[in-house]
Amino acid sequence: MDTNSKVSFWSRPIGNLPLQQPLVVSEGTSVAACIDGMQDQNIGCAVVVDETEHITGIFTERDVMTKFIGTSLDSETPVREVMTPNALCLDPDASVSDAVDFFGRHQIRHVPVCRQKQDLSGLLSIRVLTNFIAENLPKHILNLPPQEDMVSQEADGA
Repeated sequence: MDTNSKVSFWSRPIGNLPLQQPLVVSEGTSVAACIDGMQDQNIGCAVVVDETEHITGIFTERDVMTKFIGTSLDSETPVREVMTPNALCLDPDASVSDAVDFFGRHQIRHVPVCRQKQDLSGLLSIRVLTNFIAENLPKHILNLPPQEDMVSQEADGA
């Protein structure tokens, strides 16, 4: 890898990354069918679309835990009732650097990659993004020893 490519991978468009094939469901799909599809595809979310294929929301594992489990909702409840509406999306031309900032700012793990909530290119996960960065960072940066004078101000962990 030449020096130029070491620097420029941050500006590479996310549309060129190995995006996941998203599970796409209609707003009327039952929560049970949506969860089954997520399990079958081993994916953490489903992109919800209306009859014109316009993205109207996203249904995530977090939605299952916070809006469905422990409620009186039936498993046949339409996913539109528990999805996160107005899903955030990233344009395929957004850079890797933009995507890192986006995930950090919004505290999410999956984002549809599309143009204006249509023309879905795929799904970008934080795992795919971090794997791409790790594969492209120079080895000497990844293997730097910890700095002794760096002390965390907050406790991490469980």
